[in-house]
Amino acid sequence: MFIKKDLRKIATILDDAVDCNTYEKENNEDENENDNDNTNNTNKKIKRLKREEPLTVLRLGRRKQEFNGTVQVLCTPSHIPKLKFLHTINLYECNISNLHGFGPMFHVASPNLETINLGRNPIEKIPDDFADVYPSLKHLWLDDCSLSGEFPRPLLLLKNLITLRLPNNNITHLNIGGIDTNENNNKKDNDNDDNDHNNNGGGGSSKVIPLENLKTLCLDRNKLGGGDTFKVSDQRIGTGTEEKVIDVDISVDIDSDNDNDNDDDDGKKKEKEKEEPQQQLEQQDSSSSDSVLPSNLAEWLPNLEGLLLRHNQLTKLGVTIWPTTLQVLHISSNQLSNLNEIMGTMVTMENDNDNDTSMEDDDTSALLQPSNLTHLYANGNQLQCIPTNILTKHPKLQRFVISHNPPLKELSNEIWKQIDKNENDNRDENDNNNTNESSASSSSPCKILWKPNPNLSPPGTKNSSSSNNDDGDGDDDGGEKMQD
Repeated sequence: MFIKKDLRKIATILDDAVDCNTYEKENNEDENENDNDNTNNTNKKIKRLKREEPLTVLRLGRRKQEFNGTVQVLCTPSHIPKLKFLHTINLYECNISNLHGFGPMFHVASPNLETINLGRNPIEKIPDDFADVYPSLKHLWLDDCSLSGEFPRPLLLLKNLITLRLPNNNITHLNIGGIDTNENNNKKDNDNDDNDHNNNGGGGSSKVIPLENLKTLCLDRNKLGGGDTFKVSDQRIGTGTEEKVIDVDISVDIDSDNDNDNDDDDGKKKEKEKEEPQQQLEQQDSSSSDSVLPSNLAEWLPNLEGLLLRHNQLTKLGVTIWPTTLQVLHISSNQLSNLNEIMGTMVTMENDNDNDTSMEDDDTSALLQPSNLTHLYANGNQLQCIPTNILTKHPKLQRFVISHNPPLKELSNEIWKQIDKNENDNRDENDNNNTNESSASSSSPCKILWKPNPNLSPPGTKNSSSSNNDDGDGDDDGGEKMQD
């Protein structure tokens, strides 16, 4: 479907738009007149002139010159009466880097705003006041922006989000701990939180804001698991919030009495300074990889259905408690060596009520795994083995992709049996198609795509798998393009 671009300037589009207050008033008057006319003239058909409708969708993509880096062209009080019925706004590729004022403006002007597309804008930071668009916002697109470091904290306050897309940014970890559920509600509360933070020795609150409605989280092509940027040529080490510059002193103190001693000391000093960046980088990588994803993902995203983490640098996920609603997990093109983390962990559940004896000992433990998982994409990693009972633990699994894992050399009998079933089903389906007969038997519940894997061969064969049956996870995650 081709959508014709509105060539008018933004100010003209908004000035020409229908005043929503006037529209509502006239609409109410028309309804009253219709009721009166229907009671007096039941047999007469009354024709009404078609009136112009108010703005519900605002498509302003690719207008770099008009925005000039900010959203101030939209944040004019005179435009508020024109935006009351707005539910979708598209600001794709408008060279917007500053979002200050957007949240408060549309909180007042558009109480029903549900979808915002800010993709392909050089946005480095989400301002705190952006969270003012809550509670109406349901879908937020921040594809191809310049966000870096930790997960943007203001987004944690958008409690009614259903879809959150953040692919092609430079986010390194999802540090969501230490946030009170009342944060940013008012300035007084913030001051109290700061005092509590200081009184607790800087520990902050342990509460996490649950995004109870979020169903899809896309973090493809970020820097998850890789830490922050490190440039050896500049001797710079990124720390997430600031950049530490290591000054390397290469000067030599010339002293006639201590030439040899100074040379030895300078040589040791240089070696030490060369080792320091690498040691700090290794420490940083280990610490950042430990906190890439929240350990208790189910607490933060209790109703998550799709998690997309493709093309990152993950060596492990760090999740011990998964949302039971999770159905689709994309972890392809990372550096994972195993899938043990999605197999579930047996934990003991704490009983808050010491006097409550109704809970038996057997009921205090739970297997915290994504038991409803239907699609698992783990291709393009460094998997060395696959858990032996992965299909048993995930009985609803329909698609399992493990191709392009060079270290993988063997699979369990359970997986090979399922692969044989897949091949038999494919042969039966082809035979039925050739004979134009419908198959009465149901297909196997899980389709496993394992080729190509250069070091993996079916039992009883010598040649490694070379044919390609892997259609991978693709790059289409189901997100619709909202470009003009």
